[in-house]
Amino acid sequence: MTKAIAGYDVAREPDDGLLAYHLLSDPTWLGRQCGTVPPEQLGTSTAFLSSPTFRIQAGSLLVTGNGKPPPWLRVTVEALGTLLSLPPNWDSYEAAAVDPDAACRSIYLLSDIMRPDSPAPSVVPTTSGGVQLEWHLKGKDLEIEVISSCRVTAWSMDIESGNEWEDDSVADVARLVEAIDQLSG
Repeated sequence: MTKAIAGYDVAREPDDGLLAYHLLSDPTWLGRQCGTVPPEQLGTSTAFLSSPTFRIQAGSLLVTGNGKPPPWLRVTVEALGTLLSLPPNWDSYEAAAVDPDAACRSIYLLSDIMRPDSPAPSVVPTTSGGVQLEWHLKGKDLEIEVISSCRVTAWSMDIESGNEWEDDSVADVARLVEAIDQLSG
């Protein structure tokens, strides 16, 4: 099964027992992968990973890729792995469990917009099963909500200048790259 997410071809491995996505055409981290591993398969062989040079696993979340992972990646994967372990009703107000597709989309999005020296986001669950990525640094606020693998929203504010923008359907990540650049370095 193949589908497009944000301009990438993504293929799902149907028979490996894993919920795994492979980016087939990413020039930055050729071969990076993200997926969730069922608890009964933790620590078992994952031959489909095609000899990655890094492998980061946190709970049921597994991210692999070639090259050296940026420092923010491990922290973010660990936070997402923790969120994926939250049960339905984690807030006692009927919140949905975090959608593994939203967690994987968060990793893909971050790899598209972050620099190696970018600060790791705060990662929080949303009550609808999405993931919110937040930065509150250098007098700037940036919040990105990954609602599903296909829907992302964002809000940013420069506290000093008062400049603010909101995007209810992020299709072009250029604004996010600019916002992350202002937080980095």
